[in-house]
Amino acid sequence: MDLSVNFVEGIMLESSKHAETSVYSTGRGTRHDPVRVHSQTSTVQEFWIKKLDGTESQITLHDKEVKAREGHRLVLLRGESEDGLSGYVGYLNIDTDQYVIFNNKGIARAFASKGLPFYATGFLALIVGVFVAFASEFLAGFLIFMVGIWCAIIVRNTHGYFIDPKLTELAKEAVQRAILTNSFTGNPESEFPMEPLGEEPNPWLQN
Repeated sequence: MDLSVNFVEGIMLESSKHAETSVYSTGRGTRHDPVRVHSQTSTVQEFWIKKLDGTESQITLHDKEVKAREGHRLVLLRGESEDGLSGYVGYLNIDTDQYVIFNNKGIARAFASKGLPFYATGFLALIVGVFVAFASEFLAGFLIFMVGIWCAIIVRNTHGYFIDPKLTELAKEAVQRAILTNSFTGNPESEFPMEPLGEEPNPWLQN
């Protein structure tokens, strides 16, 4: 899967955070499998940035945070896949001399959900399930289909496991480029150092 990390540069205008709670239930409501109600709370940060072309854009992050206040110059790192999916994988705050690479397991899993391995496994489960349902009995075909769906989920998560470090490495390389070539303080003609991050002292702090 082809991945890339691009820049979104702008000045923060305003920011707010709030919690979102989702409620869902599990179980079939039987004696041995009673219905259980679960809740999951996530933190959502919403903020506006004014881009260099003068347009304003709203950014929404789930369980991630850009530490900045109004007026700070930001370089957001946006990961993109060949399937057209995208998500923010980190950021630089020019005014605080800090950069952060997010935990991107969720984005990696979302990218994997559009990958060929996931679709191929799900499609194979459907074909085999339908064949068995017509050749043998419906219940057997349905069970095979459900097992195939679980296998597709495992394949997706495994694929995402391999996408995650690749996406993180691209984000680290993008940080180095952004430090040198950002539109606020960078010099586009500077030579881009290819050494791994952290081997030499750097005034930019990584969290």
